[in-house]
Amino acid sequence: MRHLDVRRHRRFPTDAADYSPLELWTSYAKAFGGWTICLLTLALFLASQVAQIASQLWLRDWAASDAAPQSDIARRFAWLYAGMCAASVLFEIARMSLFVRRAHWSSL
Repeated sequence: MRHLDVRRHRRFPTDAADYSPLELWTSYAKAFGGWTICLLTLALFLASQVAQIASQLWLRDWAASDAAPQSDIARRFAWLYAGMCAASVLFEIARMSLFVRRAHWSSL
């Protein structure tokens, strides 16, 4: 296992007051893997949050509906709710895998 050379990776400012906000965010983005990885991580986070909110709203509508428990409408509510929950979990897994891959790449 190789050790990380700290001197080579000193890209962060020692004092944030020395940099403008744009320079500071740019240095964070570069350290994280570039703008593509940052934007992809943000998009996956937002998609996960949208899926969670949509599933909560769907559950609210399902609870307020007067569909019989064994009806086709109730099954449709259940399948769509399960799909939204699964989408939320998959978005979170994809986002976490970016962190794991990034940590693995930076350790090489």
